[in-house]
Amino acid sequence: METITEHLKEVALVKIITGKTNPRSDFNEQSIQELAESIKENGLLQPLLVRPIDEGYELVCGERRLRACKMIDLKSVPVQIKDLNDQETLEAQIIENLEREDVHPLREAETFKLMIAKGDYGIEEIATKIAKSEKFILQRLSLNNLNSEWKKLFFKDKINLSKALIIARLDKKYQKEVAQNASDWSGGIKSAQQLQSYIDSNITTLISKAIFNPLDEKLVKKAGGHASVARNALEQIARCFQT
Repeated sequence: METITEHLKEVALVKIITGKTNPRSDFNEQSIQELAESIKENGLLQPLLVRPIDEGYELVCGERRLRACKMIDLKSVPVQIKDLNDQETLEAQIIENLEREDVHPLREAETFKLMIAKGDYGIEEIATKIAKSEKFILQRLSLNNLNSEWKKLFFKDKINLSKALIIARLDKKYQKEVAQNASDWSGGIKSAQQLQSYIDSNITTLISKAIFNPLDEKLVKKAGGHASVARNALEQIARCFQT
């Protein structure tokens, strides 16, 4: 990789545009308001990371800070300018998002899926880059299989990671069946052990095999990016379900 040139500069806010590659799509307005108040009182302590483009600069990292600065009508902000290509930009955004303390496992799942789809990454490369085990990456990737109903419950903390991983092993039509039988006597979701027991008793044929054929060309195409990388990732997830 070539050496990346960088320098600091004060840039007019109107010259900074947000890109479309940032894996993070959800922002808490209250936290941004609180950040805006902090910036108003103390200034922007950490520069935004941008890359130069024809129209000015494209934001790479720091969208919360950018939104907060716009909220208090700042005219200019300090930025760190780096000459990054598209893959380097995506990688910087991914690493920043994964380093957040409050990142949700589903957001991690979506990010790893995006890395495989848009970059030349496999399971091992992702694990090395973020200093996590391959098992961790595989488990997170499996969460992408949750249907919309279970994802909503997970985002709302109605189920924990253990329950989410159990449900993610199932085909979506069986996830719906489990959802219809998931309530306990108090109206909440059954424990992970109770959910597993229900699955073992009622959907046993799914427990001993993968939910998909990793060699299915349609799945490889849906994964996007480099076909060999996508195929390898799908095969590893399938093996994870079989163990």
